[in-house]
Amino acid sequence: MISDAFVRGAFPSRDGMIRGTWVPIFFQPNPDSLERFVIGVTAWDGQKHFLAVANVQRRLRCLFGKEAEIAELAIRVGLDSLREQISRRGPEALDNGNLVSGVRYGSPEKGEAVSVEELAWRALEGTAVLHDGRPRMTHVGAVMSDEDHEERLLRKRIVNDRLPILVMKELSREKPAFENSFNTNIRRSDSRAIRIRPQEVYIAYSSNRLVANFATLPSSQPARAVDVVKRLMWDLEQDAKRETGRLDSRSHEMIVFHRSLADPEMTEAQYQRVQTVVEELTDQAHSGGLELVSRDSVPAIAQHIIDTEIPRRLPLH
Repeated sequence: MISDAFVRGAFPSRDGMIRGTWVPIFFQPNPDSLERFVIGVTAWDGQKHFLAVANVQRRLRCLFGKEAEIAELAIRVGLDSLREQISRRGPEALDNGNLVSGVRYGSPEKGEAVSVEELAWRALEGTAVLHDGRPRMTHVGAVMSDEDHEERLLRKRIVNDRLPILVMKELSREKPAFENSFNTNIRRSDSRAIRIRPQEVYIAYSSNRLVANFATLPSSQPARAVDVVKRLMWDLEQDAKRETGRLDSRSHEMIVFHRSLADPEMTEAQYQRVQTVVEELTDQAHSGGLELVSRDSVPAIAQHIIDTEIPRRLPLH
């Protein structure tokens, strides 16, 4: 078993060095083909775990063209699944083989390094053509010399999305009282006023029935918005955990907007890519106990909130 190999690699080695085990993580786009790419390496020294991720997955675009977005999404979901499984089960999680379709583990290898992080990076840099070795990236994509950089960019993308402000204005026309359920900064109707502190649980909408965050999926390259949606879903999960055991627990929803197929600027190929992203995100939302709601207009989102807040009564016969 892989977990046994990890434990056996936990003994100290030469002065200043640790012995550990590393496992490559492969992306195999076609299960009937031998072609596969190392997209990450996870390492373990018996006590500490570290995941090193290839930082130039954009090279996939040279190989797969327009289909690269789907490949990038599968890789993101697979790596997130790995991180979540190991946080719960430790190295035993690696005994399952596959993470998601196309993403799987390789065989465990032994190695030595000054730290488990260094072991993972050295293994990755020696095996992954999708990694250029500079700068080194963590599992969340942050540069090691500035771990907050990616988080800051993510928060900036969240606050620059005007969707929650537009939904609030649409709701206010029909149900002015609903405006009070929006985040105080959103009520200022100025995205520049929104501030999200590091590690803060950010919630855009919170009422007695519904807790929701909002995000826009762009027509072109919708997979680029996945990181934003996953951060917002993480916030919703943290809020939901606080309500565990409550009799009046609320619905926690990730609400995403995308253009409709009837939009003249939306091609059929773009629409299919958006729907693929929505399906992947829906699965991930369900695994976290959330609901993902996708709508193709701001009025449709506003109506969904109204229907959730004010359930329609069935006619009596």
